[in-house]
Formats: sequence, C-alpha cells, structure tokens
Amino acid sequence: MAFTFSPERLSGENALLPEGPAYFSVLDEVKVIDPTTLHFITKAPDPLLEQRLASWASWIINKEDWLAKAETDGGVPMFPVGTGPYQLDTYRADEAIHLLANDDYFGGQPTAASVTFREVPEPSTRVAGLISGEFDIITNVAPDQIEQINSYDDIETVQWFSPTRMC
Repeated sequence: MAFTFSPERLSGENALLPEGPAYFSVLDEVKVIDPTTLHFITKAPDPLLEQRLASWASWIINKEDWLAKAETDGGVPMFPVGTGPYQLDTYRADEAIHLLANDDYFGGQPTAASVTFREVPEPSTRVAGLISGEFDIITNVAPDQIEQINSYDDIETVQWFSPTRMC
C-alpha cells in the first residue's frame, strides 16, 4: 500500500504516474504505520485531501506488478492488478473501456457480467444512442434535451449533484 503513495510513483519529480505530482504535490511525507495504515503529512492544510485519497490516483496497486508492467507499457501499466469488482478487458484511448466482472471480488459477485464506457463527444449522438437502446446510461445531458428524453415512457432523466465533489 505504501508504494501507491510513494514519491516514486505519485508525487516525486520523476513520478511513475505522470499526473501524480500535479494532483498530489501537497504531500510532504507518507509514513507507514503498519501494513494497512499510512500517516499522511501535507505541506499545508489541504481541504481536498480526502477527495484526493478517494480518487483514481489513489487506487491501491501492487508495486511488483506495476513496475514490471510499466516497463513494457510505456510507464503506466495498461492492465494493472486490482481489487475491484471489475477488471480491465480492453482499452482504446479516446474511444472505449470494456470491463469484465471480477468473479473473485471480495465484496461478492458483481451485478453485471461486463460494463463498457464509450466516449461519445456529440450530445445528440448520446441522446440518440439512449433512445435507440444502444446505451443504458448517458451523462452531461444539455437542458434543452431533457424534455425530448422524458417524452419516452421507458427513459427518465435524473439530476445528480454531489456536495462532496469539488471542481
């Protein structure tokens, strides 16, 4: 767990995770208390630290696997060992990510056998895909499209706001 937050991977000048220094430059030191406990010391008060620790950059990774795969994948492993309910099946930059259920997930069997995230930049294409059934969920719906979507009996729009999300 300590390697996840080490300067080598996350916050140092030559960090293995390219976005790490910008995201975690607030870290001054991470002390290992025991195998499952770390003590974070920041350079200054950071009201976003909790959010940073819950983000993608803080996913706990396996050091040996990360370093071995980083060498062959150009610095950031494409298929790192993980512990979540889904595992990466395919990744196509700026196009799609396909995940398969991790049947060995400690939290139980995932509810879907697979999940695909597609990048669809054009808003009208996202709406058309939702209406046709090609997509189950879309995000970033423009206000002028809500009435059209809600006119279908089997589709609904839901507004979601997280008070803990800070942009």
